[in-house]
Amino acid sequence: MRVRVIVPAVGVGLVLVAVLVRWNAWADGPEGQLSDARLNSVAEEGVQRGVAASDRDEEATEPRAVGELPSTPSPQRATDVAEVSPLSAEEEQKGLEAMRGLFEKIAIAAGVDVSVSWQERLDQGIQSDDDLQIRNAIREVLYEQFLPPARLSAAFGRYVKHPNPLVRFLVGDALLRIGDDSGADVLRALVREPAAIPVREEKVVVAVGRPQRKRTGQNDLRFRAARTLAQFRQTQAAEDVLALKERSGGGVPSEMFGKLGLPHLVREAGQKYTKFPDGGPKTLILLGIYEARQFAADLDVVFRGSKSFDRRTAAAWALYELTEQEEYLDFLVEAARDAIDRRQRPAGGIDSHVIRYLGSIDRPEVDEVLVAALGSQKYLVQSSALVNLTLNRREPHPAALAKLRERTGVGVELRRNVAGALKDPEIDEIIRRDAGGPGPILWRWEARKDWSPYVWIDDYVLKLLYPLKDARG
Repeated sequence: MRVRVIVPAVGVGLVLVAVLVRWNAWADGPEGQLSDARLNSVAEEGVQRGVAASDRDEEATEPRAVGELPSTPSPQRATDVAEVSPLSAEEEQKGLEAMRGLFEKIAIAAGVDVSVSWQERLDQGIQSDDDLQIRNAIREVLYEQFLPPARLSAAFGRYVKHPNPLVRFLVGDALLRIGDDSGADVLRALVREPAAIPVREEKVVVAVGRPQRKRTGQNDLRFRAARTLAQFRQTQAAEDVLALKERSGGGVPSEMFGKLGLPHLVREAGQKYTKFPDGGPKTLILLGIYEARQFAADLDVVFRGSKSFDRRTAAAWALYELTEQEEYLDFLVEAARDAIDRRQRPAGGIDSHVIRYLGSIDRPEVDEVLVAALGSQKYLVQSSALVNLTLNRREPHPAALAKLRERTGVGVELRRNVAGALKDPEIDEIIRRDAGGPGPILWRWEARKDWSPYVWIDDYVLKLLYPLKDARG
């Protein structure tokens, strides 16, 4: 299968982005899906804006550079948007046809035969012996057809017993993404397999102007399935994952069991450490998650002596988890205040990390600084604050809900994701209204608003304090 890059007269940059993202996505497997999905959402948003511009005046539309997306509606657009009720069947069909037409153009540019239906393309891709074609066929149906969850469940449910384990894994993962817990049964069966299930990892890269396949490694699908079950908090699979860890002797990170409802196993793993793993911020954070109190003194040395902002804040978070001493919390709060809008980040530091760390601490003084972060000009700082204040508290913070009601500031994709997880009728109506009326953008949101928030939430939340009210599993 070849990618033929063409230059359409309308939306040249946006189509290029969408084609390349589409072909690279899922090639990296579940470990890379979150970042790929985020990049894909940017491309999709640009494509949708391109469609709107094309509908208004196709011949007069200027091509936009790759990645150049308007961040907010124009003032005139914002004031002209009327109240929008849920789509009628006729309106949904019109939106679906418009978006399918656009993706057909993209598919043609990528060398896909669009003379057959998406169901036939799915069948052809899955029945092929080509791992990359299988991944792309499933991804097309999941992300590019904008089908409601019930239709996606029916489409993927036909393959839950397919002889190819890669198909079963990708189908199980897709079902969990759309909120269908039957995907967990598919993945649990893979986890129970006694022997390794090797699978090649490939992606498409563009070299010297031509797309080429590049092999990126080989993995055991059983461990991929275990990580996916943990990501979606499928606690009923905990014993299966534990049995896999015991018979394989590794391959299953201990922190995974916290997400599977077995925190005592995480603590037990932490107690087994005998030598301080003096590593980067992620390693230091894990010591807090593992409750490895034997290393509190070592962490304090890092906290007081490191020149790296990220290592100091990670050590402070771990120390507060282990000791609950106010000194460490006070440091995190002040570091977060400084991070909100400073123009130059400190050496060895990423400002959004400290906001993410604080999000897993439910204290009034923490919420105060997170509310301030909602007004940050830094996207990741603002986004981490918003997600933690809405979905990592017993009740959503009023300031975060007010931010969701605004038309500017919050990224479009994240705003829709949070709204879908909250299931707040007022917020839902605002999202419908801001979509600009019946059409592909609104139809897309209606189709995806019930997807599992576990698809994306771990990008913003370090440690979930409370179960997500509307999440399955």
